[in-house]
Amino acid sequence: MEMAKPSRAERKRIKARATPALPAKTESQHDIETHEAPANYKTIPAIPESGIRLSRKEVAVTIGATALALGGLRADDPWVTTPMLVISWAAFIYLCVAHTGKWYSRGGVGLSITITLALIGLRIYRPVNLSGDGAKIEVTSVTGVNLRSELGRGFGLNITFTNKGNRAAQNVLHKCELVAMNGPMSADEEMKYMDAVGSDPFVPTAQWMANEMQPGDQSFFSCPEEDKPLLEMEPLSQLVLQGHGERLYAFVTYKYTDALVPANKVRVSEFCGFFRGTFDVWHNCGRNRIFLATAAPTSVTPATQPHPTHDR
Repeated sequence: MEMAKPSRAERKRIKARATPALPAKTESQHDIETHEAPANYKTIPAIPESGIRLSRKEVAVTIGATALALGGLRADDPWVTTPMLVISWAAFIYLCVAHTGKWYSRGGVGLSITITLALIGLRIYRPVNLSGDGAKIEVTSVTGVNLRSELGRGFGLNITFTNKGNRAAQNVLHKCELVAMNGPMSADEEMKYMDAVGSDPFVPTAQWMANEMQPGDQSFFSCPEEDKPLLEMEPLSQLVLQGHGERLYAFVTYKYTDALVPANKVRVSEFCGFFRGTFDVWHNCGRNRIFLATAAPTSVTPATQPHPTHDR
């Protein structure tokens, strides 16, 4: 018996049952195919490209290294070096805290950095020991002499000074003033003259000494150093020798540096002495000391002229 062929409609139903159903298109797929964005779609702005993008750790490394480099440019100036050391230390400590790794490893690195920078800071602020290290200019002899100048014979003092320290004295500069008094000066008057001589500008003229005095070196200068005051001192010296109470006071100040003195400081040596009745022996007065003071711009200028002396 011959079977009847399925109709066209039946063949379509059989084919539909045999073909697996495709999943329905999602909203996103539909939007992609149709190139239409859904209503709730937000456009993310594009990130502009830049030349350098540093992480926080990279910024910390840059700050620490830059601070150390800037501090090294003025290693002799604590006002520059100290802030740079603190900034560098803070940057490195941040790196130790923010970095991954075992806590004791990071702590050890941070402690090592702290100790190292602290030792550098202590080295910068190491106090200058005036009684030990450093140059020490001291007056070791004062002699009254008759001096010959272009204007004639006069009178002055030959003041000998010695570097009794253990460092070379550099840029040694001196100032001297002689004052004749009919009787003793009061303590206030002595301090007044000492302050005047020490504060008087030390200009780089003929009063400059040699650039450097090694430990144990001696030198001298004549005071007054100008010809006219030498002539004026001649009659005053005779009054002192007569022994009627006339006194001749010498106020001397030295300013100099050495390898231990900070760049913004200068050593100062002060001497005060007077003669009465003779010029063979002097008597101390006022202040005789060595201390550190703020350096004036002209106090550390290299010497340009030799100091003058007078023939006896």
